[in-house]
Amino acid sequence: MEKIKLHLGCGDKKIKGWVNIDIQNSPAVDLISDCMDLPYSLNSVSTIYSCCMLEHFGRNNNLKFFRHTCWKDVLLYWYSLLKPGGELYISVPDFEAVCREYLKNKNILKILGITLGGQKNEEDLHGMIYDYELLSTELKSIGFNNIMRYDWRNFEAFQQKGYDDFSASYIPHMDFDNGRLMMLNIKAVK
Repeated sequence: MEKIKLHLGCGDKKIKGWVNIDIQNSPAVDLISDCMDLPYSLNSVSTIYSCCMLEHFGRNNNLKFFRHTCWKDVLLYWYSLLKPGGELYISVPDFEAVCREYLKNKNILKILGITLGGQKNEEDLHGMIYDYELLSTELKSIGFNNIMRYDWRNFEAFQQKGYDDFSASYIPHMDFDNGRLMMLNIKAVK
């Protein structure tokens, strides 16, 4: 039986052996699609990975800018696509880490991108913030279980030579030993 593994919001990051999907085209993209309108049947996907994409949806579903879609709608849709036992890996900016970083160093310029998005195009604006409690509580209410933080170093993509994405974002940049991890990396199982 074929395992369908989706890398949603891939941008310019390609994971070999996965279907790399983004709403904008890049050399890494296998399929251009909105993550809320994917060509997969319910209960058909083995794994979904999304790094730095969920925060691009709104807090509520009342704004046209966010396609009248809130982050909870996205998680519910992804849940419907996953097979029983399917795994969801999410990486979003960790608001607790952002606050700690700001309070320690008082350098707002260092946290603008992770808080507001890069704002390089119409898709690159954040509409939501997260901490572990908020995100894990919502995942549980949808029906996910075995919700836990995961170490990006152990995630399959990082076993591929040269792969890197924002799930491994630290301040100071690339200081994996002494820096502060700025991302909330959560795994959940359907």
